Amino acid sequence: MRKRIAIYPALVCSFLLNIYLTGQVPSQEFAEKLYATQQYEYALKEYLRVYFVSKDNSSDLLIKISNLYAQLNNPEKSLKYADLYFFGNEDWDKKNDAIRSKILVHLKNEDYESALVSANQLKDVDIESADNKRFYIGLCQLLQKTPVTEDNELLFLTYLTDHDKRLLSDRFTTIQKLHQKNPYTAMFYSAMVPGLGQALNGDTKDGLKSLALMVALGAVFIEVSTVLSLGDAIISVSPWLIRYFAGGMINASKIAKERIKHKKGMEIQEILKHLAQK
Repeated sequence: MRKRIAIYPALVCSFLLNIYLTGQVPSQEFAEKLYATQQYEYALKEYLRVYFVSKDNSSDLLIKISNLYAQLNNPEKSLKYADLYFFGNEDWDKKNDAIRSKILVHLKNEDYESALVSANQLKDVDIESADNKRFYIGLCQLLQKTPVTEDNELLFLTYLTDHDKRLLSDRFTTIQKLHQKNPYTAMFYSAMVPGLGQALNGDTKDGLKSLALMVALGAVFIEVSTVLSLGDAIISVSPWLIRYFAGGMINASKIAKERIKHKKGMEIQEILKHLAQK
């Protein structure tokens, strides 16, 4: 009985505290402080409370909510609030802000086709916004599976000099050559010599492991066929030889693909670095 009596004050205090917190007016200033201290989940909850009280779809608060959802890896809700902001405003500067938020979400998810669609929706309000549109379209064109390098929109940025355009063209040529490389060539090399495809694509350690494994299995195959019989060797060792031989070839193509992707990413980073200096 005494235990129950002791619990009642705690329940009453908890109830009163909930009533107090519920009655508090959501504060955007408090949300900003939470965001500044990188408490993104709590900042998002506070921003949402402010929004649900006002229900103002023209408020810049929606862009902050969209960006926070993107940071917290929730692209669906990030796109939802960006759309609310887009349709809640008539000003195309603000609409462009919403579209840019959507582009960044798509780029983060490596959905380059959707990012390009959104980039084409940007409105040319002035020279700066026109350049902004060219930048995003050009970037999406480079990131696609089949990169667009000829007449890429980045070449039409108004602030570029002829020297800048030549530098970009050289980078585009390198990206195009990388795209034309066939990663499955590495499979052919590893079929000829186990581990050669991996070694030629920069992973010497994996190539040596593959070669050593195949040599060891080959030695076991010879040993079993000598001691027992060729049939026993085929039955017991051949499946392992085939498995790791095929695995080495597949691994070689994966390493080649990753190397091409990495080099392409480095070229794009250099392009962005150059444009950031303009």
